[in-house]
Amino acid sequence: MTERGFYCGLDAALSVVGGRWKFLVLWQLAVHGPQRFGRLRRLVDGVTEKMLISALKDLEAAT
Repeated sequence: MTERGFYCGLDAALSVVGGRWKFLVLWQLAVHGPQRFGRLRRLVDGVTEKMLISALKDLEAAT
């Protein structure tokens, strides 16, 4: 993720959780708490292993 200026706080937040899978991953973690990879993959309906790995890496890089 590259650094850039943000228009407002919402712009910054959406740059982190933008995209379908990152939002759904964060939602499931908020609802169920910390999860193992396999359980998280089952909770996020329709996500492939590759996309889940990518979403988790992007979220980790944003912290």
